[in-house]
Amino acid sequence: MKRLTIAEALREGIAEEMERDARVFCLGEDIGVPGGWGGAFTVTLGLAGSAPL
Repeated sequence: MKRLTIAEALREGIAEEMERDARVFCLGEDIGVPGGWGGAFTVTLGLAGSAPL
């Protein structure tokens, strides 16, 4: 079992659900902002645009 930080585990779980269900999306500040931090504690870093349309 790989070791993840809490932020990494949350990001991975959100990404899995976004891939599984097109109705799941991220909404909030600093999500998908070029040069942004990726939301609170970097949880959404890299998730913008990762779900298939």
